[in-house]
Amino acid sequence: MSKIVVNGAELHCQQMGEGGDIVMIHGLFASLAFWYMSVMTGLAGRYRVTAYDLRGHGYSDVTESGYTSADMASDLGGLLDQLAIERAHLVAHSFGGSVALQYALTHPDRVLSLTLADVWLPSLQPHPLDWNSASWRDAAVNIAHLDDRPEAIPKVAQDAYREWLRLQGQTAVGGFDAWIESSLLSQWNSDSRVAKRWFQLVRTTSAVEEMGVEAGLTADRLESLVCPTLAMFGEHSGCLQTLRGLQQHLPGCRTVMVPGAGHLHPLVRPDVFLHHVTEFIGSVTT
Repeated sequence: MSKIVVNGAELHCQQMGEGGDIVMIHGLFASLAFWYMSVMTGLAGRYRVTAYDLRGHGYSDVTESGYTSADMASDLGGLLDQLAIERAHLVAHSFGGSVALQYALTHPDRVLSLTLADVWLPSLQPHPLDWNSASWRDAAVNIAHLDDRPEAIPKVAQDAYREWLRLQGQTAVGGFDAWIESSLLSQWNSDSRVAKRWFQLVRTTSAVEEMGVEAGLTADRLESLVCPTLAMFGEHSGCLQTLRGLQQHLPGCRTVMVPGAGHLHPLVRPDVFLHHVTEFIGSVTT
């Protein structure tokens, strides 16, 4: 385990493999472990792969502020500098896609390609899910006894948790490997380190407010993006409005729809994800 101080915060990161650089950025409710067991190891046979915990997540520091996608893009830049990574392919999931896009727009010379897995952008999709739906109210109560505080969870995280519930139901009838249930779904109870870490973040910092703002990542700015981009979304994703916005504002963006999956498709369909990512990155001229 390595920790690097960037913008006043210690960021936890891991590296494996040799070759050209791929940097992986997880979403909310997660950590670099989202990539580690399957996708990261699958890519490390051909590339040097770096994954890190966003500030406030995993083993990185929880700071009072600094949680907009622009702030975290600055963290990403500092991390790349300290790791001496001059240029990299960025692979990002959910909120991590906002971080990757911010960095690509401000440092186009350092980004070889973008893979955006079920990214959510406030400028393209202000309200990704229905706060008042019965299924979300049930989820909000179930998640570590939040009781009547569903507003404590950023909207971008709603889709992830509802997907976890859907997977849990499928796992119960044998539809998914037990590893998913044991390593991800079962983390969300009131006594888990993951839950305690999350509640520290949402109750003691400005993260909830900051993660939901555009931070300058507007639809108009997207049109200036020049690097090759792949957008992969699950068929059952709650972020398909964002995908439609990307298709409108990034006409050269490649699109892949993962059948039978939702927001967490890189985790539950890693073979599909790896196939398309390696094919895409391999086609990019460096």
